[in-house]
Amino acid sequence: MTNANTSPFKKLKAKILALVTAALLMIGIIAIISNIMLSSQIEKYQQLIAIENNAVAQIGALNLQFKTQVQEWKNVLLRGHQTEDRETYWDRFVHQHRMVQQLATDILSLQLTPEIETTVREFRQIHASLLTKYEAGKQAFINTNFDHKKADSTVRGIDRAPSKALKTLVEQIQNQLNDKNNALEWQANQSQWLSILAIFIAIVVSIMFANLYVNKTVIKPIVALIRHLEAVAQGNFNAPVVANREDEIAEMSAAIQVLSDKLRDE
Repeated sequence: MTNANTSPFKKLKAKILALVTAALLMIGIIAIISNIMLSSQIEKYQQLIAIENNAVAQIGALNLQFKTQVQEWKNVLLRGHQTEDRETYWDRFVHQHRMVQQLATDILSLQLTPEIETTVREFRQIHASLLTKYEAGKQAFINTNFDHKKADSTVRGIDRAPSKALKTLVEQIQNQLNDKNNALEWQANQSQWLSILAIFIAIVVSIMFANLYVNKTVIKPIVALIRHLEAVAQGNFNAPVVANREDEIAEMSAAIQVLSDKLRDE
């Protein structure tokens, strides 16, 4: 007969369900924490991409504007025989010069490594010194009766240093992007493997704990009941039964004890 006064929280079913729920809850918490960690890595990666793409875009714009400035100088030489045309193209050249300087200043406000920042400052300094040299070239163009070859010879090669600095800058920003990308990828992989390891450990611990719990609270008492029944079957009615329990096994023990007492009294 089942004891109606037995608390539902003391029944084996409730205990086992609580054990399974606790194990699943622990694994779920670990999975949530792992997901948060991976989400954090993804967010950092997205922020990195945004910052680096902005830097790459501005450096690309800087390179383009510098090339446009050089082209405006060629327009001065090729189309500047008339004063009005010459001054128009020269104004464009000066405007491009100022734009390149401003872009270089804007790039310095970004999150850059000291190495890249040094390269940007070097480019800006070299580029700033070009204007006076191009002004001398313009005057030579006028003094030589608009001989563009002689005028151009006075500034030949001066754009190589800033062009080289720009090339170095592009390589540096790409290397920085690759280094940060590799670092974040390593961190993401590490977080993923740590998460897998943590979940695996949680599963193993849950299985071990469940095995110990079931073995202690279910298997051993049932084996004890079987031994008691075997003893009763052999005429030993004084064998001890499972005690100090308030679950289904205790009810089974009480029923077997009642049976043993009846057989002994017959």
